[in-house]
Amino acid sequence: KRFTSNEEVIAETEAYFEGFVSYYRKGIEMLENRYTLLFIKNPGTFQSM
Repeated sequence: KRFTSNEEVIAETEAYFEGFVSYYRKGIEMLENRYTLLFIKNPGTFQSM
């Protein structure tokens, strides 16, 4: 893709990386929920291998 200004490059780059931020945020939230379910709400039910 060709850009005509630095501002276009900056805007496109920021938009691209914003997708990563939301992806990882969702994963961290899911991990937090799983941890809460396994260790807080049901203590003693998790057994390591």
